[in-house]
Amino acid sequence: MKKPYLAIGISKGSKEPSITINQEILPVEQIIQLAKEYNIPVVFDPKLAQQLANFDVDEELPKEFVLAIEETLSYFRKKSGDI
Repeated sequence: MKKPYLAIGISKGSKEPSITINQEILPVEQIIQLAKEYNIPVVFDPKLAQQLANFDVDEELPKEFVLAIEETLSYFRKKSGDI
């Protein structure tokens, strides 16, 4: 089974996170390279990624996924000292 790789962000005009890039748009290596260039944390969570892979690019994510994403981002902010 192909492992899902994707980027999550908030699209222009939206208030909720959505999938902004997936491996159908950019190769995995390019997604990771862009994240490193812009100092964006890369999280490897196969279970969450598999669940998120069912959503289309720019489709707003359900609240339970938003909460999981917020918890992950909070962890990285605390770790980097931004909070």
